[in-house]
This record gives sequence, structure tokens and C-alpha cells, in this order.
Amino acid sequence: MAALAEEVLRNDKASGQSPRRARPDAARPDAPKLYRSVSTLGPERTNSHDAAECFLHAHGGTGDPVLSVTAEASFEELLEGRVDGVVVCNLYPDIHKLYLPNLHRVYAAEVFLYPAEMGLFARTADAEVATVAAPPTSTAFLHADDFEWVWAPSNAEAARMCRRGEVDGAVGTDASAAEVDLVKIRDFGEFPVPYTVFRRKGSGEKYE
Repeated sequence: MAALAEEVLRNDKASGQSPRRARPDAARPDAPKLYRSVSTLGPERTNSHDAAECFLHAHGGTGDPVLSVTAEASFEELLEGRVDGVVVCNLYPDIHKLYLPNLHRVYAAEVFLYPAEMGLFARTADAEVATVAAPPTSTAFLHADDFEWVWAPSNAEAARMCRRGEVDGAVGTDASAAEVDLVKIRDFGEFPVPYTVFRRKGSGEKYE
């Protein structure tokens, strides 16, 4: 599955698309058809949404992932049997709290990489930034600065918080910032982000 990110990037270069906007139209012919549906952290056009949709389409699924307000809620979709898998970003600091208490019920079935473009955004190019909204998975970008971190449930919501004037800046993706007309004041570049796909034990797949 690490090859998935490379495949996405190759397709982007050929089509001129941004990696975050790469939308596989059909499953790979060699992909096992194991996933009819998956859940992940929303809202729309977050890194998790795009990664989960790419994974789902590459494994025989169609349509959109089930989006939840929190990672915990997306994990609950799996525990209740409403989806075949849940896609969780490995950068989420509490991922162990989702997985370890449920070792008797779930297992880590897949790990894959998906490319993300990240930056620091503000309402204007010359904005003075003191407070920055970001989800826990994105706080690593703030360690080199003396910003005051303000919790956000996702990169998309961080951008909206900045647009509403609740914070001076937001860590996020080009797509999340573009939706609310924020300006990129620092480019963190593109990098592969690891994700784990969890399944329920007893779902018909081997987990030994």
C-alpha cells in the first residue's frame, strides 16, 4: 500500500492535478475487493477524507467515505458494523486510545501513504500571527515558532476558524484554505502521510 501514494503522484504529474485533488475513478484491477465502505474523520476535503476516498476506490468500493466529526466517532462506525473499515491518520496522537482498548474486536489490516500539501494560512499576506488553529495531527508544524495553539477538529475547520476571526492563522491544506479564501504565508511543502485501516475481527479476513 505504500505504492498507493507513488501511484497517485504519478497520475497527478500526467494529468496536472494537485495530489489532494486526485480522484481515482475506478479500482485498480489487481486490488482485492475487500471494502464496500469506510469511515474517517471529516468534514469534506480534509486530508483524511481524500486519503480514505482514494483507498476505498482502490479497493473495490464506490461512493464517498462516511465522515464523522471526530476520529472516535469514525471508529465507532466500525465497531457498530456500519462500515467495513475505518481510516485513521497515524499522526493522530490518540490513535492508541482507539485501537488498544478494542484489540479483542479490531485489527490493523492495512497501512498506506497518501501525499499532503500543508501550509500556514491567514486572512491577509501581511497578517501578524500569534494564535494558530490546527488539529492535533498538524501541531508538529508549530514547534519551531512561539504560536499559541488553538485546538481544531480538522484542518478544514481550522481554516474556517481563521476566516471567522477566531484565530490569526491556521495550519491546513491548499484545498481547505481555498474554500474560505485564506492566503498562504508559509509553505510546509508536500510529504507522505501514513494512515492505518482497521477492520473488525470476524469480518472474514485473516488477521493473524
